[in-house]
This record gives sequence, C-alpha cells and structure tokens, in this order.
Amino acid sequence: MTLVMLLGVASASAYSQDVDQKQRLVKAAFILNIAKFVTWPEASYQTRPKQLVLCHYRQDVLEEAYEIIRRRKVGARQLQAKLIDDMAAASQCDMILVAKEEMASLLDDSASLSSDPVLVIADMTDQEGQGVAYKHVSVALVRRGSRIGFEINLQEAKRLGLVLSSELLKLAQIVE
Repeated sequence: MTLVMLLGVASASAYSQDVDQKQRLVKAAFILNIAKFVTWPEASYQTRPKQLVLCHYRQDVLEEAYEIIRRRKVGARQLQAKLIDDMAAASQCDMILVAKEEMASLLDDSASLSSDPVLVIADMTDQEGQGVAYKHVSVALVRRGSRIGFEINLQEAKRLGLVLSSELLKLAQIVE
C-alpha cells in the first residue's frame, strides 16, 4: 500500500512538472510573437541592430522553454537572453520579463528604471486576468480560464516610444 501511495505522489509530481513545462513553452511562444508586433524607436535598432535582448528580471521564468525561441529572429534581430539583477541594467534590454514574485522588487527598483524603450512583460499567469494596469509594465501575461492571454497598458507602451501593432491590440485586453 505504501508503494502505491509513493507511486501516486511521484506520478502527481511528474504531471505537475509536465504542466509547468508546457506553460513555460506557451509563455515563450507568446513572448516571441508579441515581440514580432512591437516596433522600437530607431535608436534601439542602431544600438543593437542584430540582437533583440530579452532580460529576465532576477529569475528566469522560462527556464528550458527559452530553447524553443532562442535562435529565432524578430525582423533582422536574433533573440538573446540575459539575467539582470536590477533595473539599472535595463538599458541593455529590449524586453524584460518579470515574474509575479518579483513585482514588488520591480516597484522598489523602479527609481533605477529610465525611460528607455524597454517592453516590460509581467508573468501574472498564476492568476485570472484582473484588467488592471501594473506600474511600469506594458504587457501582462494572464490566465483566461484554462488559457493564457495578455493585457496591454497602451499608455505605458506609448510613454516609452513603443509602437504596438493593431493586430496585437486586437488580441489583447487594453488596460489603464
């Protein structure tokens, strides 16, 4: 009986890990596809003409799932990843992915955040979409029932000089 219980726990744990990995793969695909519909100011292309840098703020949300998008290109720019510990390094990034657990740190660290055209994406997929704009966040990945969706703070994106395609906006919930 004990062996059956242990196998059940191991099976449930493996299932949970499999679901987590699938969610990370979906998030990676969302991030890549969102990037395809964003236009950064010309200065960003001059600074990094061949790279589009996705920074992970304090923790890597995607883990191994990044591998499915690692060699992909957005326009002429190849996607690269980098881990940053504070927002003072944001100027090295085109996009920053922030885990929900790091949102408080992001707000504390926001004094270091400049007005560089950096698309900040918050991973809020452990909760249902709230229809709320998060400070300094342009895109929030959220849950919509059993699916992942996204909310866009259009005012924040415009403030940073980012242009979001109407095709992207049609798929998102706009929040203020």
